[in-house]
Amino acid sequence: MRSIALLIILSYLAGSFPSGYIVGWLFGKVDIRRVGSRQIGAANVTRQLGIKVGALSLSLDLLKGLLPMFVTHYILKQPMWVTSVCGIAAVFGHDFSIFLSFRGGEGLATSLAVIFFLAPSRFLLMAPFAVITALSTGYVTLGGIVQLWGYGVTTWVTGSPLASVYSVISLILLGLTKQTPWIMKNPPTQFIQPSFVVPHSDPVSTFEQDNQQ
Repeated sequence: MRSIALLIILSYLAGSFPSGYIVGWLFGKVDIRRVGSRQIGAANVTRQLGIKVGALSLSLDLLKGLLPMFVTHYILKQPMWVTSVCGIAAVFGHDFSIFLSFRGGEGLATSLAVIFFLAPSRFLLMAPFAVITALSTGYVTLGGIVQLWGYGVTTWVTGSPLASVYSVISLILLGLTKQTPWIMKNPPTQFIQPSFVVPHSDPVSTFEQDNQQ
């Protein structure tokens, strides 16, 4: 049990890696937590810094979900239930990063990576519906939510209750109470076109400017 607990902790730490925050500073000199939806996930990074930077952030978010599960299942030979718990821990880490005072993103990309690992065929089955939703509404996040809901329904119907339970947990961790107000207040174009970013001000520079005035 100690080894399983250690795997869960390490998976949480992997998910906690603030990839979106780091990418925002490296490529945009901006604190991604202070702009847009104030989430560190790939969706907000894409909206603020463009598709190329968003793609990098997305890749890292996906890796945070895939890597702990791959190591747990294929290298350490742990059963699927342990692998699933490690996946949940990674998503939880992304949502509540220990490196960012337990703040983070909505965990959508990391959740999608985890459900792809658990049942790739069912993931691909629902992917067209998610893409159509995202393209028709302009809300990328909404497309991801459709993917999660569809995955949960199909896995339950086909006799995979464990995967369905994970899907429900992912939706809870997604933090709809955090994301829904942003969707309701902002037009669809905000989700598919990068918006202007005001870089986070340097307190020292601001102090010097005030003194000069």
